[in-house]
Amino acid sequence: MASQVLTAGVGFFFWFVAARRFDQESVGFTSGAISAMMLLGALSTLGLGTLLIREMPLSPGREHRMLGAALIVSALLGGIIGAAFVLLAPAVSPEFAPLTQDAGVAVSVIVGSSLTAAGLNIDQALIGLLHPGLQLLRNVVAAGGRLALLIAGVLVGWQAGNDLMLGSWSLALLLSLALLALLALQRGRLRSVFPPAWEVVDLRRSTALKHHVLNLSIQIPGWVMPLMTVAVLSAAVNARFYLAWLLVGLASFVPSAFTWSLYAGSARDRSSLARNGRITLGLSLIAAVLSALGLWVLGGPVLALLGSAYATVAAGPLRILSLILLPTVIKAHFVTVHRVRGSLTAASIVVGGAGVLEIVAATIGARLGGLTGLSIGLLVAMTIEAIVMLPTVYDAILAPLPAVAPAGADPSPGGE
Repeated sequence: MASQVLTAGVGFFFWFVAARRFDQESVGFTSGAISAMMLLGALSTLGLGTLLIREMPLSPGREHRMLGAALIVSALLGGIIGAAFVLLAPAVSPEFAPLTQDAGVAVSVIVGSSLTAAGLNIDQALIGLLHPGLQLLRNVVAAGGRLALLIAGVLVGWQAGNDLMLGSWSLALLLSLALLALLALQRGRLRSVFPPAWEVVDLRRSTALKHHVLNLSIQIPGWVMPLMTVAVLSAAVNARFYLAWLLVGLASFVPSAFTWSLYAGSARDRSSLARNGRITLGLSLIAAVLSALGLWVLGGPVLALLGSAYATVAAGPLRILSLILLPTVIKAHFVTVHRVRGSLTAASIVVGGAGVLEIVAATIGARLGGLTGLSIGLLVAMTIEAIVMLPTVYDAILAPLPAVAPAGADPSPGGE
């Protein structure tokens, strides 16, 4: 949770500096390009990171070889898909023209897509290895590094906003992964990565792809929203939307962190799902309510720090978007229940359909009512999702009763 919250919190300061230094068109384009990098990186993970959470504990001594194979494959695929995006996106919308007009922008997007894929896989693998401290370190370096590089560029008078923002983002990703490699080298573990365990990709592809499809069903709508806003409305409007979306995303990391931890624990002990699920569900709902209240009251003043145009246009939509935090809790636990049960295909169908509903509802809302219409459409779609998913969460987490010792049994630890 600390890793995700710190990353998003420092990320907000990154966009604060960007919004104060560069025009809205540049901020809107760059935020859309970064959303594309995140989306392309997620596509390129092939679900291997999620698979490793379950498989590495079952293969002691081979964990690092499995991770090495996952990182190599996902990084290469990320670079290839990133290059395809650079070439094709300008044909879809002229708002993405800088991708082919600026070599620095193109290289940053391609490299960023590759490193994002590797970073997403290694973050999940570190959860499976029960090393969340390393995950926190990597994300702090990535987030802090991009902010430091951006500030340094501003101080030296760098005028090319797209180049500076995207370059800072990609270079910081590289530094964070290089740090993990250095730590592995110092501890004598880097050699254990070779030869890579390619069977993770080949022999277990079916399971990995099921995890991958489910991951994408969850993640794609969130990353598509800024891209859709650029294409349907404009880059300038997306600059205002993206920063509001970033604040909502910051709050949504809390239930996400709880449910990934729930999955990691329940993958080892399936009987703990209901017991621990009640804890994560309760804490997530409390966090969602408090976060929504905080965004409702403080969202406008925070956006005003970026400029009056941001607060004027995005404060109202932000209040509406804050309400999606509640259905997000149900959705996150619905997915975790299916991961633990191994019913990945069923979950992907439901969550994938929900993602399509979100994108369609938000797009229709954007065309009819701008950012406010987009926010209302997304809230309606996610409320419908939560209603559909709630029975599964109730049956798996809330309905099961705690185990009761048989009558006459000795409850003491040493009892027979």
